[in-house]
Amino acid sequence: MDEALRSAIAELTAIGELDSGAKPGDVVDLVVRHARDLAGIEEFTSLRTLSLIGCELDDWSLLATLHGLEVIAVEYSDLTDLDWVRGLPLTVVSLRCNRITDPGPLAGLASLQTVDLRGNPLSPSAYAWAYAAPAVRVDDEDAWRLCAGLLAAGVPVVVYRDDRGLLRVAWTGLTGSRAPEAGHPVVTAEQVNRAIGSAHADELFAGGTR
Repeated sequence: MDEALRSAIAELTAIGELDSGAKPGDVVDLVVRHARDLAGIEEFTSLRTLSLIGCELDDWSLLATLHGLEVIAVEYSDLTDLDWVRGLPLTVVSLRCNRITDPGPLAGLASLQTVDLRGNPLSPSAYAWAYAAPAVRVDDEDAWRLCAGLLAAGVPVVVYRDDRGLLRVAWTGLTGSRAPEAGHPVVTAEQVNRAIGSAHADELFAGGTR
């Protein structure tokens, strides 16, 4: 089993959510941070809720083995492909700040109630679908275009609107930061466009979090 999964179990045990000696199959809700592998996730056969925060994986397909999963959050990670969602009984999906361009597999989930796709460089057709779908939350068009522009320029960061309407920038995955879920500075469209032109992200984080 990957060390990030072991750490997640240890954290649940430390706060009293799991009894000492509990097995992965006993876990119903799990939060995993900074994983580089999901080896062993298939042992968590009772999972209903899973959060994967700041992860960078070679293979996301192991998530397809979690046949009882109803709620999932994958955020600030290098997720691009959603084929693994097919057939899962998902009702709530938060995929904020990843590298998703095609969320098409979500459209086939009859159980789905709400989806958050903010901070993803969606393709134009995907953005049009998501913007029109009543159960899907996306950024405004200006923020989305900036996010897509960063992907096209090869800059491994995303931009999104926070709940106050401010434009923020975040790393995705563990290449640029050991904690991509933290430290999201407020930026302007002009700063993002300069980063797109230079294909360089460092200047966007020079001012720190505001």
